[in-house]
Amino acid sequence: MYEHKSDYMKKLLLITLFSISYTLFAQNNAITLINPDLKKKQSNQFVAKSPWDRSYQQPAVKFGLKAGVNYSNMNFNKGFPAPEVPIKSSWKPGFVFGVLMEVPLYENFYIQPEYLFSQLEGENTQSGVNYSMSYLSLPVLLKYRITSALALLAGPQFDLLIKAEQQGGSGDSNITHDTEERSIAAAAAIELNIFESLGFTAGFMHGFNHIGIGQRSAVKEFKYESATLTATYKF
Repeated sequence: MYEHKSDYMKKLLLITLFSISYTLFAQNNAITLINPDLKKKQSNQFVAKSPWDRSYQQPAVKFGLKAGVNYSNMNFNKGFPAPEVPIKSSWKPGFVFGVLMEVPLYENFYIQPEYLFSQLEGENTQSGVNYSMSYLSLPVLLKYRITSALALLAGPQFDLLIKAEQQGGSGDSNITHDTEERSIAAAAAIELNIFESLGFTAGFMHGFNHIGIGQRSAVKEFKYESATLTATYKF
């Protein structure tokens, strides 16, 4: 029953977010149809002599591919209840990849939903147990372009657990059904475009909710912290 409920939640979340993306894309196309001159302006969006020039035109909806690395920490000191003896942080490398949409809102403001697969690693240094978590990550970011080459992003991130494994302690095991499957976080990033289609993003994510591992009295809780560095190709 738990597994069926988990699959249902994943499908519902995917359908909802794809519906939002489709609505944003359709709205942008409708605006272009109402004002044909807008499309003409959009085609000349990179006429500036320098990528750092502020005099660029607002672009149309763009799609992109995104891939990179993350360094994450499972902060058990922020669990509830907090451990009596503080647990040392342990930042572990992982990876992330997926797709995104960039939808213009007004002047230099955009909305950027992303659909990512994230592999987050962590360790409880007190018990010596290592964890590997696979997530469907869905950031919905508000973007502000300072120039055509530089932008700031911030917004909520929703994560849905796909698979959880632990190594050490009582042995290697799949703990997906013993792990809280939903995570909500705040994300912020800075984006640097090297070329019109190629850019790099450095970001940080901080979890809001407690993630519980285990059952009943044996539950250990933590909050996520993660830094990412990704490359993006837009078209």
